[in-house]
Amino acid sequence: MRRLSLAVAVLAVAHAAPRQSAPNAYDAELVAARRTEAQLARKLDDGESALKSRIRTLYKLTASGDLPFWVDEAARGAALATRGAARRVILRDLEERKILRAEHTAAQADVARLQADAARAAFTAAQAPRDGSFLRPVEGDVVASFGSYNDERTHARLVRRGVELHARSPEVVAAAAGQVRWVGPLRGLGTVVVVDHGQGLVSATAGLAEAAVRAGDLVAAGEPVGRAGGARVGLEVRRGGIPVDPFPLLGAGR
Repeated sequence: MRRLSLAVAVLAVAHAAPRQSAPNAYDAELVAARRTEAQLARKLDDGESALKSRIRTLYKLTASGDLPFWVDEAARGAALATRGAARRVILRDLEERKILRAEHTAAQADVARLQADAARAAFTAAQAPRDGSFLRPVEGDVVASFGSYNDERTHARLVRRGVELHARSPEVVAAAAGQVRWVGPLRGLGTVVVVDHGQGLVSATAGLAEAAVRAGDLVAAGEPVGRAGGARVGLEVRRGGIPVDPFPLLGAGR
């Protein structure tokens, strides 16, 4: 796995991924977001009550018509001024209600987002991989090791940032639990699936003919993520953006 494009993709995902902290880290934000949503909901309810009251008052002011004021110009002018003021207040209330509804919708979206973030953090924290706990993405031996090697064709000294495994069967699975951050083709590597395992650990599985997951999906260890496109499947692992040898993480088999 020596293509620069894969290294760039993994680094970009690692730096763009949202924080993966303990679920309790979201508690304060969730409490604040729910409090804001509740306050806005109360303001909306209070505003609706006040608006209904003002509409009823305006109705009473206009229900009798203008007949009583035909002979009293001053009274007629005062009544028209009162009605105009009532209408302006109602128009102001309607505009405030529109703004409050937009803010309330945004607050509800914030609560839903934080709840989803907390669920993802809990999922990842509960199944965070440890050394020796990775599954092999395919059934097969490691046929190309991490680190420096001599290229057979050019005899140049190169560095491999992952390992390659012989694919005895076409099914490719998630090496560990996490969230899919990126799926797509890279030239010379087939389709690549990048998974964020939490705690700064990100893996990229390359050499797939097709993927069975999409960005945003939560996957468990051993869950199918696609099918191999050839005899070899590559696995790269980065911790805090730095490539690490995946071999110590890999178990003997599935």
